[in-house]
Amino acid sequence: MEENWESRGLGFAGCEKMLADNETCQACGECCKQYWWVERDPDVAFRFVNLKGVKVWVEERQANNQTFWLVTIDHPCKWLKEKDGKFYCDIYSQRPDMCEAFPDNVPLSYFEALQDKCPVMEKTLERLK
Repeated sequence: MEENWESRGLGFAGCEKMLADNETCQACGECCKQYWWVERDPDVAFRFVNLKGVKVWVEERQANNQTFWLVTIDHPCKWLKEKDGKFYCDIYSQRPDMCEAFPDNVPLSYFEALQDKCPVMEKTLERLK
């Protein structure tokens, strides 16, 4: 049996709740290579653009007739580690609440517009339709 990152405590936060029945986290690290979150209020989203020392951008995205703003900070999580081409969280068992809640803290209606943040989201969306 192939060992997965989750069984070693190195998986990504909450992915097992989201993934399609026959899919597992690919340990690509895309969810943690940049810090990102969803804002519904553009005023809140654009407050972060002027942070000093890091590149921040805000993208308007659409999903199910809803507009939201994806805020991205071009800075990887300091706990994201790589081994043999796979990525893992070095503090998985003590990770922050927002990481543990992912992707449950992202509205399901936004998944389609956020597929670039997790390659398994497309298959998950197909399963949920």
